[in-house]
Amino acid sequence: MNNLFWLLLSIALGAAGQLFLKMASDGAGHQGSLVQFYGALATNRNLWFGFISYGLSFAIWMRVLTAYELSYARPMVGLGYVMTVILAIIFLGEKVTMMRWIGILLTVSGIILLNISNNN
Repeated sequence: MNNLFWLLLSIALGAAGQLFLKMASDGAGHQGSLVQFYGALATNRNLWFGFISYGLSFAIWMRVLTAYELSYARPMVGLGYVMTVILAIIFLGEKVTMMRWIGILLTVSGIILLNISNNN
């Protein structure tokens, strides 16, 4: 598989990890002591799915770094912000304000410029 696939997979797994951690945190609730919160968190399967997603993202990222210059690869992680917002809308029912959409558009614009500069 090509390097772009691994780059995008690493980013997508990082975004999925964020989604799982948010779901785990919400599932643990806001009530009780820190011990109760972290106890509930530790037994939440979404926490473990989040750890696995991040672990896989990290392992793949190490491969990505052998294929790309860091000055190209790291800014591409900005796609993770876009993916995270989309996942939050779909799976968490979050509402995104116009100002956030503008920020996402600016992020995507930067990534497009990055790709154009990498192809020259």
